[in-house]
Amino acid sequence: HTHDVFVIAAFRDGAQKHQISSARGIAYPGTVMVIPPGVVHTGESAHKDTGWSYSAFYPSAQILTQISMNLFGDNRGSLDFGTTYMIEDKTLAERLLYASDIAHDCADILKRQEAVYNAFELLIRRYGRRSCQLAVSRRDLAPVHKGLEFMRANLRQSLKIQDIAAAAELSEFHFMRLF
Repeated sequence: HTHDVFVIAAFRDGAQKHQISSARGIAYPGTVMVIPPGVVHTGESAHKDTGWSYSAFYPSAQILTQISMNLFGDNRGSLDFGTTYMIEDKTLAERLLYASDIAHDCADILKRQEAVYNAFELLIRRYGRRSCQLAVSRRDLAPVHKGLEFMRANLRQSLKIQDIAAAAELSEFHFMRLF
């Protein structure tokens, strides 16, 4: 099957046998799977009578591209993770699993969004590429102060990241990165 969005999965337990495009492999805990939109893939237990567990995110290409533009300060080219769909990176896997747990269990929307954005940022910084040479942009913290002022003025309200980012006149992703 395929998806119209990215599949970003971190494995918790067990082992999954899969085929992604023409590549076959087995994913264990500490493995991160990155499948671009439209890539055919399968998955099943690697061992008879046992299963596996993982947490997956399904972000659109536009969301990941926006994060990469904020990180690299350039909007030329497209975000690409190459054709190595399986990444052995325990730190990244742990960050994605943590983000999944926070997104599932935490009532605070800001904490949920921050955890997910931070995990995606780590993935993009380590393994994402743009189709052209990019340099990390300098950080201008002045907009963050606008966001802080907005938060202070609205302490008694339940705030969402999009409201704070709008007050700072930044995208949600850019605000989270600078903050």
